[in-house]
Amino acid sequence: MTSDEPLPMHLMVLSGLAIEEFCRDADSDSVGLSKDELASVLLSVGTKCNYGLPPGATATPAQVGDFWRSLHLQELALAQACALGRDVAWQQFLAQYREPLTQAAVAITRSEAMGKELAGSLYSDLFGLKERSGQRQSPLAYYSGRGSLKGFLRATLAQRNVDHHRSEEHTS
Repeated sequence: MTSDEPLPMHLMVLSGLAIEEFCRDADSDSVGLSKDELASVLLSVGTKCNYGLPPGATATPAQVGDFWRSLHLQELALAQACALGRDVAWQQFLAQYREPLTQAAVAITRSEAMGKELAGSLYSDLFGLKERSGQRQSPLAYYSGRGSLKGFLRATLAQRNVDHHRSEEHTS
């Protein structure tokens, strides 16, 4: 892009004071997520979801800003910082979600022992112990902020439980 070309609309919305607003609303500093990292996440989510508009529609700067404001920004920043392996984010994540996640796993499996095992296996996946091309792979990187992080985690648990049962059926 040359200096004569106008900035794309989504970058204009993120420039100057706008990114400061989103960083403040996301409390991104508290989880170790930089301004540039949050901007990258917002652009990625916005592009992927076409800013909440039908396919082919072009968002105005106001629609872009409204879309980003509609996201669960604090949860999005926390999830992305965890996916990047930030210790401060993991401490917050575990403090907020460990118990509810374990309770949800117990409810899904209808067994204390199996629920704790399911939750434990999910923690290692969320932490990103698996790597691909030298990059941590965490399901938290796929959280878009459109729904609650707790709902995303419950859905992930439920899917892992289904996958576990399917793999047991194939080995029997």
